[in-house]
Amino acid sequence: ATAVVQEADMIMRTLRVTLPCILDSDSWHPSSAPSESLREPVQLVTKLPKWVASTGCLTQKFHGNRVKASSAKNFILTTDKFSERADQKIAMQFGKKAKKTYIMDHKHPLSPLQAFGICLSMCNWIGD
Repeated sequence: ATAVVQEADMIMRTLRVTLPCILDSDSWHPSSAPSESLREPVQLVTKLPKWVASTGCLTQKFHGNRVKASSAKNFILTTDKFSERADQKIAMQFGKKAKKTYIMDHKHPLSPLQAFGICLSMCNWIGD
């Protein structure tokens, strides 16, 4: 999908990922009822960068200062689309560290394979 950043009057790539229901860790126990063992699907969305008028560019704050270079491929996936809180739940970040070097950090609810698949699809996405 795409989104328009009003301040910069530009169109940006956005991503919405839906992870299927997650089984609780004890759901394999025979006494567990199926309705109690499943949680709701998880929605992850791209956190959009902010427009900084003083520099005339979009900026994004990445966790751990690991993303060092600007790139159109840099992105953060979060569970809270509209929040700008400091305690916002970041599930994944992907970004350029140096020439031809990228980093990928992820945590629950994403598995390593899911996170890697998302990165590959974002890197190869051409858009509309």
